[in-house]
Amino acid sequence: MMKTQRVSTIMVSGMLALTLGIYGCGTAASSVPSPESASAESTSAGGATETTESSETTATPSYLTNEEQRIFDEAVTNTEAEDLKPIAVLATQVVAGANYAFLCQSEVGSPAWHIAIVYRNTEGESRLSGVTNLDLNALQTSNESGEGLVGAWEVSSPAKATALPQEAAAAFSDAIANYEGVEFSPVAMLSSQAISGVDYRILCVGTTISSRPVHGLYVLTIHQDANGISEVTSADQLDLGAYATMATTR
Repeated sequence: MMKTQRVSTIMVSGMLALTLGIYGCGTAASSVPSPESASAESTSAGGATETTESSETTATPSYLTNEEQRIFDEAVTNTEAEDLKPIAVLATQVVAGANYAFLCQSEVGSPAWHIAIVYRNTEGESRLSGVTNLDLNALQTSNESGEGLVGAWEVSSPAKATALPQEAAAAFSDAIANYEGVEFSPVAMLSSQAISGVDYRILCVGTTISSRPVHGLYVLTIHQDANGISEVTSADQLDLGAYATMATTR
C-alpha cells in the first residue's frame, strides 16, 4: 500500500500526497469511451485566420508500484479496459475495502486519457467498477473540497518520480515560478498544441498557500510564446467525484 504524504512544496520531479473530499463509486461501466481530439483557430494581429494544429497526446511512462500494477491487471483482465495503460494512481478511497482511481492512457488507436475506478475488497480481490474519458474539452471541475471528511478520496504519491518532457518541464517551471495562491506538482502532460507558440495541458496536484492548505487535482494550461516566455492561462480543479460517478454509472 502507498504512503500518504502532507507536503506543500513544488516538485517538478514528483507528486504530493494529498487529500480530496469527493465521493462515489457504484456499478461497473459497460464500455471504454472513444478518444476525442481538439482543434482551434486564432486570428492574427493583421486579421488573417490561422488554423492551429490538433492537440497532441504523447505516450507517457507508468509510475505504478508493482502492487498497484497487479491490482489494475487483475481488475481489467477480460474487460474492455484491458487495452488501457495505467499511468498513476490519482487517489484512493477507503470503503469496505478500497477504491482506486487510475489515470490511464489508450494503447490502441490515437492516445487518449481515461480515469478507471477499481474496487479491491477486503479479501484482496480486485474488479473494475468503470471507466470514463478525461475529455480535455469538457473537464468536470469544482471549487469545493471536503478534505478530511469520512469517505474522502486521498491522492497518493507514486513510488517513481514524474518526469515531464524536457520542453514541457521548462515551460512548467517558468510558468509557475510567479503563480500566486497555489503550489503545483506535475502528474502528467496531457497534451500539447501549437498555437502562436505552444499550449501545454498538464495534470497537477495543487496545494493552496494558506494557514489551512486545501489540496486538489488541477489541469493547468500553460502557454509558451514564440519568445519562450511561459505563463499559466488557466488552472481548472478537477471534480474526481464526478468522474468516479460517470465511470460507475455508464
